[in-house]
Amino acid sequence: MKRSLLLAVCALNLIIGPVAFGRDIQCDKQQKYCYTKDLRLTVGDKVGIVNEAGELEAVGVVKGVGMKTGQTRGIEMEQVFSPISATSRVVLLADHEKSNYKDQYPTAQAPADTTLGLSVGYAYAGSGSGISGQEASVHTGMRLNDQFDLVGRVGMLSVQGPVRIYTGLDFTSPEMRTLGFGALGGIRYKTRSNRPFNLQTELGLGLMSVHSTLGDSVELNDKYLDETRFKNGYSPYLRWGLAGVYNRGSWHFDGGFAVSVVGQAVVSSLVVGAAYDLSYVTGASAS
Repeated sequence: MKRSLLLAVCALNLIIGPVAFGRDIQCDKQQKYCYTKDLRLTVGDKVGIVNEAGELEAVGVVKGVGMKTGQTRGIEMEQVFSPISATSRVVLLADHEKSNYKDQYPTAQAPADTTLGLSVGYAYAGSGSGISGQEASVHTGMRLNDQFDLVGRVGMLSVQGPVRIYTGLDFTSPEMRTLGFGALGGIRYKTRSNRPFNLQTELGLGLMSVHSTLGDSVELNDKYLDETRFKNGYSPYLRWGLAGVYNRGSWHFDGGFAVSVVGQAVVSSLVVGAAYDLSYVTGASAS
């Protein structure tokens, strides 16, 4: 009677489908072998590793019981589709056919190892009463881990408009034109980059070469250009940005704002852009 009841419970588990276990999983550096403390698994069980988004990161088979500490199950990975994250969980695949479990869990895309992107935006510089223009930059990112990227950015800043200057006798409002080219390096932090939408923030430091003019007057440029907060020549270039990101396959579309400090001038920008994955982190896949 007890044996029949046990068989009925097992059959019910197979009918219901994949069973989710806890998130207590650890893997070796190559992610070819993982361990879990769930005692319900036994040798020969086909299991999947599923991330928070419900995507299949890897498929493996339980090869050992009572390994390591005597209370663990060893899982040998047969296929690794993307690096296994720390918050992933183990699920028991009720059917060994690939088509069945891939219908239940979409395959996770490996995270990008390097990216290349373009950003453009409306810029407003706090010089005089404020002048506007545009900024544009090309940037590349190199993955450090799930949350952080190293970032390199080459950009252009162009602003122009009238600025109010006191010459000692009267006020004048010459047209100011500023053009700058800069390069910086920094770091980017991303939240839940494996989701369709996420946030990212970036901080970088570098140099910008600036060329500014005040109208056509040589005297104004010689005596009063420093009052505009922009200085000709090389200036320290600090940039911080925050953006929302829409991820669609290999493409990532973002929109947000940035604040830059060029010398003594502060520039605020509304920015949109797109980035493309050039290469991906490769998992330790075995067939």
